[in-house]
Amino acid sequence: MGGDQIVANLVVTTSANSIVVAFNDYSGAIGATKRSFSPQNMTEVSLMTDEVRVYMDVTHDLWRLTYDSSYSGNEKFIVDSVDGVAPTSNDDLTAKLEALQQV
Repeated sequence: MGGDQIVANLVVTTSANSIVVAFNDYSGAIGATKRSFSPQNMTEVSLMTDEVRVYMDVTHDLWRLTYDSSYSGNEKFIVDSVDGVAPTSNDDLTAKLEALQQV
């Protein structure tokens, strides 16, 4: 397999009336493998210049996200997919996350 390393980033899915986030390679930094949230807990989704910000009411967390798999910093989480579909831009990621608020 050469020197290639497969990286698994955030995977977001819906299940019944909840949003499930699998943290994959971020699990160590987050301290959890997976979390489930009510759609009402995602109180705001904001498209910024180079990221998407998600405010979580229940945990008071601010999640800084990007669709860009080439991002190499440590301030943002890369989202691999939302309900099995890879986002194509931060605008697309924002739309996908906003749709989850309607679950």
